[in-house]
Amino acid sequence: MKTNHKENKRKHNKISLCMIVRNEEKNLARCLLSCIDLIDEIIIVDTGSKDQTKKIARQFGGQVFDYRWEEDFAAARNFGLQQASGDWILVLDADEFLEAATAPRIKDLTTRADAADVYLVPVKNLMIPELGEWQTFMVLRLFKNSPDLRYQGKIHEQVHIPAGKKVEFAENGPVIIHLGYTGGQRVKKNQRNLKMLNKALELEPYNPYYHYYLSTEYIIGGDLPRALHHVRQALAGIAPDVVLFRVAAVRNAVLCLLQLREYDEAEALLKSEIKTFSEFPDYYFSLGEVYREKGDLVKAVENFDRALEIRKPSLIGCGIPGSNGYKTLFYHGLCLEQMRRYFEAVESYRAALADNPAFTIPLANLVRCLLIIGGEKECMYYLSNRFTIVSPQLKLLVARLLFAGGYPFAAEIYTGEIDDEGTNYGKTMLLGEIALARGNVKEALAQFSRIPSTNKFYPTSLLFMCLCQWKLGTPVGKELITELASIKSGSSVVKLIKAVNSLFTRQPCGPLIFENSGETEGFIKYGWELFVKFVELKMYYEANVVGSYLIVLNPRLRSELAYCYRKYGAFDHANRLMGLSGSGSSGKGGQIAGPRSYLDLADSFLKMSAEFMDNVPVLPENPK
Repeated sequence: MKTNHKENKRKHNKISLCMIVRNEEKNLARCLLSCIDLIDEIIIVDTGSKDQTKKIARQFGGQVFDYRWEEDFAAARNFGLQQASGDWILVLDADEFLEAATAPRIKDLTTRADAADVYLVPVKNLMIPELGEWQTFMVLRLFKNSPDLRYQGKIHEQVHIPAGKKVEFAENGPVIIHLGYTGGQRVKKNQRNLKMLNKALELEPYNPYYHYYLSTEYIIGGDLPRALHHVRQALAGIAPDVVLFRVAAVRNAVLCLLQLREYDEAEALLKSEIKTFSEFPDYYFSLGEVYREKGDLVKAVENFDRALEIRKPSLIGCGIPGSNGYKTLFYHGLCLEQMRRYFEAVESYRAALADNPAFTIPLANLVRCLLIIGGEKECMYYLSNRFTIVSPQLKLLVARLLFAGGYPFAAEIYTGEIDDEGTNYGKTMLLGEIALARGNVKEALAQFSRIPSTNKFYPTSLLFMCLCQWKLGTPVGKELITELASIKSGSSVVKLIKAVNSLFTRQPCGPLIFENSGETEGFIKYGWELFVKFVELKMYYEANVVGSYLIVLNPRLRSELAYCYRKYGAFDHANRLMGLSGSGSSGKGGQIAGPRSYLDLADSFLKMSAEFMDNVPVLPENPK
């Protein structure tokens, strides 16, 4: 009987997907769909699901095995491996899936004549969604189904690899995408992991990997002193040749040391590690951060330059995102800006944005430097001719930055370049604010009125409509107040609106009574926003009234309110608020102000001087 070669080849390269799950109905289908055409068997170990997880698994042809959870991940993993009949094992978690473009590469690895026994493949973790920031690790997820390849470790389990097994880093293999957890899920997982790791550490107190994982969990939980204690233990036990764990532990240590301001220890650690891994950009990036925090900007720039020279990380799968690209370029620019080397800073910020367009943080710094170098016209010229922005969202961000910087005319021109077909309500909102700032109240009202109730800008637009009414000298009508009451924190906003309305109706609003702390916090939040707008619009009488309410609710806000007045040039109002006369020498009623007033005033002036110095234009020695 003739044997079909294709079928025979398939028979000896059968892949079993092995998973541990519990209450994963929201994630499981996505995971299975990503690999269903590439695997031959689905082994699901369920540790107690109460939702539709098992039903979904069976719909995909999965074999479901109930398993009593005993707080031992390795035992659960190994139970699944015992059920697998394939030649190869692929391990995924339910909140992961194979990247569509690279998924077929799994067959390239398993059908090679010189195939390894164990493959470490890239796992990409979405760290900061809004910045498009991913971190890639090389993780052991694909290996031959062999009795001597089994998991060890009750938590953060690892496959034990006996001597003689062929291990390969499949940098160009199938990529696993890990989207992670929501805030609430992350907290629960963090608490569970801490409990299990501390329990495991009681049995193996000198296990450096448990110390490393504990440091990670304490960092996530915000307990940096404990994290630092454990990562020091980890570094003492993890040898330099255990590359993946060594560099990860160093990263945790530096993070803790920077936050705890232990700069000398961080510097010494990084210099020591660089002796072993001299071509690893992360270490130079981190050393640059250390010097920046220490105030040594020259050394910081030198190390950022060194990180940028290394175009490819030498250690696969351990790198900080952007350590030899956009992130280093951003911090490079920050240092140059602090050194008043604005032309060079502009180029660093531009390069950072080009390297990762989703990383928009440098945009504000870029605009600020351009305004310092050449003012409004030069900034507009550069943005139009030297720096291409296609995204409507980024164009809107630039327009907002110009408006916030005190350039409403430039902001209006730039906003006009955004092609949105009338659906970009962020643009509509900004045009309304610009019109209001320029005194065109009716145009502002028309813009705010265009924003639909389903849009995220709607609550803010209602507040601005109130501002418009007050700017016209009329109280806010009942219809608008009723609409405000229906939004989140509506009761706080309504109390605030009625308090300001009383200035125009000449009728007292009565005492403000708050039902709970949330209502008080809401009043302070929206009251502060309203106060700033009143000061911007030079509506000082209204600002004084709102400011009085805020001080009663939180006396510590007095100096902040005074600072806001000074920022917008209303020095007399700031002095009166601080209990000082116009000359700044005496308090109300001819009384000398108390020491607290002068301390608050000094603090306010310190803030102003720092802000002023940050915006003093200084030409570089060799402008290009």
